[in-house]
Amino acid sequence: MLLVLLLPGVLRYPDLGDRAARDAFETERLRKSNDSLEAQLKALRKAQEERSCRADGMLQVPGLPPGESSQQPPQMDVLPRPPEKVPLPQRSGEAPSAANLAEMLEKATVFVFVITKDGWSSGSGFFINDRQVVTNRHVVENAADPSIIFLASKSFGGVRRASVVAETPPRVKNAGPQPDYAVLELAEPIPGAVALKLGATPPKLSTAYIAGYPGFLVETDAAFSKFLRELRDALKAGDDDRALAARRFDVPSADLRYGRINNTMSSGAGETPVIVHDMQVAHGNSGGPLVDACGRLGGVNTLFFADEHQVGNVALDVTSLKTFLTDKRIGFAGDDTPCASAPPASAAR
Repeated sequence: MLLVLLLPGVLRYPDLGDRAARDAFETERLRKSNDSLEAQLKALRKAQEERSCRADGMLQVPGLPPGESSQQPPQMDVLPRPPEKVPLPQRSGEAPSAANLAEMLEKATVFVFVITKDGWSSGSGFFINDRQVVTNRHVVENAADPSIIFLASKSFGGVRRASVVAETPPRVKNAGPQPDYAVLELAEPIPGAVALKLGATPPKLSTAYIAGYPGFLVETDAAFSKFLRELRDALKAGDDDRALAARRFDVPSADLRYGRINNTMSSGAGETPVIVHDMQVAHGNSGGPLVDACGRLGGVNTLFFADEHQVGNVALDVTSLKTFLTDKRIGFAGDDTPCASAPPASAAR
């Protein structure tokens, strides 16, 4: 099955440009990563000396740059909490969309399956409203028919057709990271789907969470083989949208990970804002969400930088997605307020 990754259109990632540009980016990444680790070590040593770790597992990061004293200091978990142990903050008058962050990510993230002229490709995506899903352009750019993209999720137990209604321009070769987005639209809303709110750029060292469908895991999921057979049967039967929605499909399970934000920077010829984090991304994570501890979108996993020594996991910063959606006049909900995540349930008791 891994041979399918060699087919044209199967989750290609932007290249790094020339060697000088790659080395410059890597030097800056390592410098900022070292600064981040030193700041984290200093915070943990201070917490140990002052015995200031709180019962809820949170640690106040000391120190703000001059001139920012009016802003709320960033918080970080002493150890990142698994998503199923992160209750979502609720606002007055809002019905809860999920019991915790893990459930929210399961409901918001979808498996994107594309039939190409030479086979198929796949990636990840997420809802921004009840009918529209964001993914990477490179996930769908080789579709045999852009009006027929398949979205699947365990949360709604099946498959739906969607069509590409907006996308960024084709990537410029050897120009480094660039905005890489596509919006897919369903004929009808999905009951129970959760739309992510677009947040702010997550601060360095803050806890973050990602969801997606990495190929090396999807292809080992027994549900995937069943999914391919069931989709083939549906296509042979000529199912329309209503018949397709009525079928039950086995769907691969979304992969959830948690970790920290390492760096935020601009990269590439167009100085595209990117986020470097420590959560593993692979072919298939393209288009999947990166969210903060309050469940707001902070970035879109798109690529990784690699050489013979190391790999950098990279998401496009949410700011470029907001610009793209605004330019295309596509609606989304935003929430830029500081994330003051609730304490773990065990601490609250």
